[in-house]
Amino acid sequence: MYQDTGFQGFTLAGVTILQPKKKPRGKELTPEEKEDNRLMSKIRIRIEHAIGGVKRYRIVKDKIRNWKQGFRESHGNVLRITQFQVELQTVAL
Repeated sequence: MYQDTGFQGFTLAGVTILQPKKKPRGKELTPEEKEDNRLMSKIRIRIEHAIGGVKRYRIVKDKIRNWKQGFRESHGNVLRITQFQVELQTVAL
C-alpha cells in the first residue's frame, strides 16, 4: 500500500506499506532515496487522480434518484471508464 507521509505510524497487519523517505533534519536525501520517492510519486499521483475522478462525478457520495431507463447503466459506465483509465495509466508506468 502506498502511504502518504501524513500517515506515519499507521500500519495494517499483513500489508506492506511503501512511504516516501523524508529528508533528515539538516541533511539531504541520497540520489537513490530521491529516485525511490519519484517512483512512488508517479504511482501515487495515478491513484490520487482516480480518487479525484470518483469524487468529481460523485459516484460514491450521491444516491441515484433518476429512475429513467438507462440512467443507472450510464452511471455505472462512468465508474468503469474511470477504472479503465487508471488501469491503462498503471500499465504505462
